[in-house]
Amino acid sequence: MRIGIDLLWVRVGKCGGTESYIRNLLDGFAAFDTINQYVLFTAKDHADSFRKYEKNPRMHIQVCRVQSQHPVNRVLWENRYLDEAAVRCKTDMMFIPVYSKPRSRSGIPYVSVIHDLQALHYPQYFSVIKRLFLKYAWKHTISTSDKVVAVSKYGRRDLVLHYPLAKEKVITIYIPIITRQADLPPEAVERKYQIKRKEYFYCVSSMLPHKNLDTLLQVMRDFKNGEEPVGMKLVISGVGGQEEKLRCRLKEYGIADRVVLTGYVSDEERNCLYENCRLFLFPSVFEGFGMPPIEAMRMGKRVVMTKKTCLEEVTRSQAVYVEHPFSKDEWMKKIQYAMNLKEEKISFERYGLYEIIQQYLTVFADLGPKPEVDNKMLVYEKIYDAVANNYQKANMRFEYEKTTYLCGIREHPQVIDLAGFTGLDNPGFYQAVFQAVYKRLPGKKEYEKWRGSFDMKIPEFQKKLLKEISASSFVAINHIRLKNNPYFHQRRNVKSRMTGVLYGLTDKPSLRKLGKRMPQPVQTMIKKVLL
Repeated sequence: MRIGIDLLWVRVGKCGGTESYIRNLLDGFAAFDTINQYVLFTAKDHADSFRKYEKNPRMHIQVCRVQSQHPVNRVLWENRYLDEAAVRCKTDMMFIPVYSKPRSRSGIPYVSVIHDLQALHYPQYFSVIKRLFLKYAWKHTISTSDKVVAVSKYGRRDLVLHYPLAKEKVITIYIPIITRQADLPPEAVERKYQIKRKEYFYCVSSMLPHKNLDTLLQVMRDFKNGEEPVGMKLVISGVGGQEEKLRCRLKEYGIADRVVLTGYVSDEERNCLYENCRLFLFPSVFEGFGMPPIEAMRMGKRVVMTKKTCLEEVTRSQAVYVEHPFSKDEWMKKIQYAMNLKEEKISFERYGLYEIIQQYLTVFADLGPKPEVDNKMLVYEKIYDAVANNYQKANMRFEYEKTTYLCGIREHPQVIDLAGFTGLDNPGFYQAVFQAVYKRLPGKKEYEKWRGSFDMKIPEFQKKLLKEISASSFVAINHIRLKNNPYFHQRRNVKSRMTGVLYGLTDKPSLRKLGKRMPQPVQTMIKKVLL
């Protein structure tokens, strides 16, 4: 199936959690979907930020004649041209990761995501025109999408409450969260922001009023006056909202020297700030999901936060919660309590990338074109399952992977269709290609030779392996053809065919037999060079 993904709305570094969400999903589709093809519809001004996905042979970037930095023009272009572009690119389905689903006439199924209904709960943050547009966009998205994804159970309830039509269409799929160890040394952020490890609280948030940052500033003001906790600073990372108003409050409260506003930070800096903070604070009173508290807890940090909207749901009651979000006194007590708790990493496996990707792939498969059932392959799957079960009953490990087995029986023995191989990880790809060529699993020495290359990027590893195997004498002798090779064309000219013939004559009896039929000078050359 060929799936189109609308990325025109992404304004690099300005979309906060929604940008992290879609980039995590793209990483997951690239890593774990071995079947579908993807067309990424990007804008002219941000296409380069998605170029890395072109290294995956199943992903293609389609640059559209629009710029993400001009929202009005972008929305107009989407509604007028995106569906037509999807038809030209032969997509079987469109995935819209935000609320602005375009008008469509093609009949292509659409899966859309609505993260929250913030404008209904906090209309004061939006202009009249923006509120009217959002209400129209939500209603249009719900009524015309084949499936709507909410990113939390709270979000689903909220959608159904305000748009009853959504009840039959909306499903809950949580946001995938990827956490990585910081690549930066602590000294890098200490020098940059004039802080010391374990001597600052951290918060990742935009500057909008519903994020409730003013309450945190009041807490820092009173902590200073009471001199407890001594020397603690507050570091806030985020973009958007009323930053100037927040800076005025810092001066008003007399805490400008104890609060650091970093603005937008890279993932490396953010991870470093997570790892070295004393506590993570999250005062928001409205979220569609809320990624930062989960990221902090995955890194072992204690989190003090509110219970509002979906926050207790998605954090699984693992944080220290403030019952009254605007009470600075309660915040101070909960912070002092949390500072005495030991750090503890919480995995939150339900937000793992693989788990979330499988849920999306299930939705796509249910709505997409239904492939014809290959009864032959079903028979082979049953054969594999029976053999694997026998090994398991005998307490033995069956080293022959199922994907390797199924890849190796699809074609004629001398034709290897790589279309079914390229989505595998490096060890799986090596085993599948080796078995398809040599009709056996790699031995210990052969496996050890390539194991050191398994850490390479998938396209680089696959190209390296295929080049070596396609140039081998075994491939030449047996006239093996690599079909659908995305990396290079396998030469089948006279020289390569003759190479196969000569490789087939490397045993001495065959060469002597050939030499007897040749002129004397040729016989002499064969004896000197080959025998």
